[in-house]
Amino acid sequence: MADDHAALARGMSVGSRIGGASTVVTLVSVAHAFSHAYGALLPLIVPFFRTDLELTYTQLGLIFSLSNLVWSPLQLGFGVLGRYCSRKLILGIGHVCQGMSMIGTSLVHGFGDLLSWRIIGRIADAPQHPIGNALIAQGFRADRRGLALAINAAGSNLGTVVVPLLGGFLIATLGWRSTLILFGLPGIIIGILLLIVLEEHRGHTQQSQAATNLGAELWALLRHRDALLLLTSHVIGAGGRGLGVATIYIPLYLSQSLHVNEVQLGILLTIMMAGSVIGPLIAGPLSDRLGRKPVLLGDYAIACLCFAGLLSVGGSSWTLPLVLTATGIAVYSEGAIMQTALADVADKTSMEMLFGLYFTVGAAIGAPWAFLLGALVDGYGFAAAFAAMAASQVLAALVLIPVRLRQTVHTAPAHL
Repeated sequence: MADDHAALARGMSVGSRIGGASTVVTLVSVAHAFSHAYGALLPLIVPFFRTDLELTYTQLGLIFSLSNLVWSPLQLGFGVLGRYCSRKLILGIGHVCQGMSMIGTSLVHGFGDLLSWRIIGRIADAPQHPIGNALIAQGFRADRRGLALAINAAGSNLGTVVVPLLGGFLIATLGWRSTLILFGLPGIIIGILLLIVLEEHRGHTQQSQAATNLGAELWALLRHRDALLLLTSHVIGAGGRGLGVATIYIPLYLSQSLHVNEVQLGILLTIMMAGSVIGPLIAGPLSDRLGRKPVLLGDYAIACLCFAGLLSVGGSSWTLPLVLTATGIAVYSEGAIMQTALADVADKTSMEMLFGLYFTVGAAIGAPWAFLLGALVDGYGFAAAFAAMAASQVLAALVLIPVRLRQTVHTAPAHL
């Protein structure tokens, strides 16, 4: 199978009609930012679903639970589909449909309407991670890949940072239905640009790809020592990272234990999320120069120190914004570097499947971690939960140590 992978790799390339690889990373990153922007906008509108649509909390929980259950495994499914179909077509149509789902959501009048549009939106969003990351990774040589994927990660986080302020203003001035339409229209335009501007060249070896035994290839990926260690490290480290853990328990700690008020909480969370934009842009290029593993290990160590720092500073301390900035940088940098490391160990033909597996497993594991940490807070307080979050980073680092990653060869700077 390795020979088939090598042959296919030679027959594949990604580019654009205008601007080359820089346009690829720009378009995919902007599309990624809107995917996250939609996710950040909906929590601002949920209260209106409750009042205007007269939905119960149980109905709202069911809507978001079912839509997320559909979304998680489809990331692997689209990763597989990307090996057979045009990836720019999958990603472009996905964003057109995602924008239309936001407009459709603006027209809902009840439970059934909202559930249908949320499921459509999550299906449309599922290709973003496996397909978008593969397009970027295959558009850049190894010594520039860290920066490219870091830009993609920072772009998505920027969408999360900007939306609460912009979305809140638009909802207050125009209403929630008009705000959904205004957010949905650019998504449709971005999808059309992806379809028109991106170029994907697949050689004749692609024609024989359909004959590949997907089960055998997936099994080979799971048996790939370094890929499996990276995935395991990511799963363990998820106990202190991401939207399902850090952005739930850090705000709760600030409000419940440090007793910061609503205005202070909003400012402090904006500071932390600003770190989520800065972090990947620092860690990505650094990993191109120093290697993925040293940067990942350093990131795990900084995250541990940040969790300890949050427990030691007070709500009125001037050091709290500094600790939160470092926390945002640490807990949101790992994803971009881990994805780059996976791209380095994968053959080009396996990237979509490996990214799909990475995001599917990550999404599935986030829920148990969130539950476990919640139980720790209930039983033993935030100190126990933060200790568990720090321990997860230590264990993730220990799993990462045996990984053998090839060193990137730093050559003359190339334009993105």
